[in-house]
Amino acid sequence: MRYSAVELGKPVSHSLRINAGSESVTIFCTGDFHEDDPRRDSPQFAALKDEFKSSPNPRLLLLGDYGEQWRPSSRERLSSILVRDDDERSQFDDDVRRKQDPLIKRLSFAEGKIIGIHSGHHHWTFASGENTDQRLASALRAPYLDIVAISRVQMIPCGDSRHALSYTLMSMHGAGSSKFVCSDGAQWQNAIFPYWIADHYVRGHGHKAGVWCPGARNVARRFGPAGIIEESPTMMMVGGLRRCYTDGHTSYEEQKLLPPQPISWGIIRLKINRRTCTSAARGLARQAVTDGHGARMIVSESVTRIWRP
Repeated sequence: MRYSAVELGKPVSHSLRINAGSESVTIFCTGDFHEDDPRRDSPQFAALKDEFKSSPNPRLLLLGDYGEQWRPSSRERLSSILVRDDDERSQFDDDVRRKQDPLIKRLSFAEGKIIGIHSGHHHWTFASGENTDQRLASALRAPYLDIVAISRVQMIPCGDSRHALSYTLMSMHGAGSSKFVCSDGAQWQNAIFPYWIADHYVRGHGHKAGVWCPGARNVARRFGPAGIIEESPTMMMVGGLRRCYTDGHTSYEEQKLLPPQPISWGIIRLKINRRTCTSAARGLARQAVTDGHGARMIVSESVTRIWRP
């Protein structure tokens, strides 16, 4: 796995290679666990885990907000109280670690198969400077992607490492407060899609589920035969594992009269187009997006899996 230098004002970016023996990769996108929240749905987590284990070449992309207690509104006040008492701060930090350990254990099934772990709004920064999301990434041997990142997934087709096929993901925890999926998606699309070029865009935070193609891009070839390359990027909003509108536990969803959203996770299945194996060297791949240097893989499926108990 390779990382680029972090530049001010730019997303974290990294690259990983997957030896695709089955010529496909399944990426599960999820987040918003809100551990310790009584509205968190454990059966759905078990269903996600089962599907992950039964999928070819599974990878996990985590989109932030793993704990419920460390919200921004209380984090600053707690920090200001503890800043003058080192012993109390140390005890509080240890308590936070103990509360996070069960989440690390629950996610251990994906250790070594995680594309990256995003930070969200709910996290705690220890006296050491490390935050809970960074600790989670370290424990699971995964890249820490901060709020926004661009990942390049490279698959090796037909056993030939000279022609690794690339697919780019722009992922983020996100920020959205609209009541409806369409308006929330429009705000995100207008802010991101025109300015960042990627094959797939993934966002969490909104507790909404949706997948759509914002439009086709027509890119002039820089190499090889003259012509136009048509790209059809995909945008995906991923719900979380936390319900709203539950009996006896009022939350901001009820207070702000937000519509209830289904619990869901996102699935991106990447499959190598076999015909690109012979044509990638000439930059003539068909039925797949190309960048002028060679072929990229195609998306065989991009869906949000709605949990139905």
